Amino acid sequence: MQSENVKQMEIRSTGNDRIVYFDWLRVVSIAAVVLLHASAEPLYKYNSDPLSFHIGNFYDSLTRWAVPIFIMVSGALMLQSRKDEPPRLFFVKRSKKVLIPFIAWSMIYLIYSHFYEGKHFSFGSSLKAFLNESIYYHLWFFYVIIGLYLITPIFKVYVKHASRENVRYFLILWFISSFIPIVNQLLEWNIHHVLDTVSGFIGLYLLGYYLYRYEIGRNIRAIIYMLSVVSLIVTFWGTKTVTAANGGKYDGLFYSYLTPNTILIAMAVFLLFKHFGLRENKNVFIVRLSISSFGVYLIHPIFLNMFKHLIDVQSHTFITIPTLALLTMAVSFIISLFIQRIPVLKWIMP
Repeated sequence: MQSENVKQMEIRSTGNDRIVYFDWLRVVSIAAVVLLHASAEPLYKYNSDPLSFHIGNFYDSLTRWAVPIFIMVSGALMLQSRKDEPPRLFFVKRSKKVLIPFIAWSMIYLIYSHFYEGKHFSFGSSLKAFLNESIYYHLWFFYVIIGLYLITPIFKVYVKHASRENVRYFLILWFISSFIPIVNQLLEWNIHHVLDTVSGFIGLYLLGYYLYRYEIGRNIRAIIYMLSVVSLIVTFWGTKTVTAANGGKYDGLFYSYLTPNTILIAMAVFLLFKHFGLRENKNVFIVRLSISSFGVYLIHPIFLNMFKHLIDVQSHTFITIPTLALLTMAVSFIISLFIQRIPVLKWIMP
């Protein structure tokens, strides 16, 4: 049995082998994303319907780790690859999976917003919305992942030559920087600049690589698991507290994907699946769901809005929110599978 201090995991970077627990992580993460979005509406009802707010806050607090997990898995896959691709080849290969869906779904949601939500876009306002990531609320993920892909060739060189201690040093600085937004708001300080260079989503990207690449000792994992439980409580209680202090107007300070509470929960989820004995037990259905997870992410707001007209999440909120999420997830998965089988349309559903 391998020692659990500093020994590295053996990385399989060739062939068609799938990393089984990555498939599971994608599946549980996309389910969590849909549940997160299904629980969003009650968060704006603190004054008019406090019970619905608390239930929505409960579900939302449980699922904030989902998007960080997607970024961490991407970082693990992109940075661990031993292929020495020149940047041009790297970008050409990824553009087919990112740029085509990005442009296509931006157009789809512009049209959807116009005809089904009554929003009016001129050419100028459409271009502005496209450039400042305001076409539709979930498309922001494209901007993040494109930015991360742009710097991936640089960071691949870094992780190839960096020691474990060096990567860990970077991650420690990044994690410290994650406290700054909370400190600034709660204490009304204005701390910036010192750690700005190591803040942002690049930390999650590198964290995914680090947790995949290296073994984390059992005692350290136990501490991370305990801190993640504390972080769940902090997320729920903190959101309630800052929203109340804001006169009942929703405040998502503790919901940020880059605050320490969310990072710790995402770390715990990643490590839990990594050490849960899922490495070799492939499941065809899970693999199929995993492959369709990004498609579900892209299309699910349309069906979420559709089912909201049938299911009133303000009534029996504890039951209706997961029901809404389950229906949305199921239909989005089916439609995503259907689109992926159509020769032309499959390019927009990677």
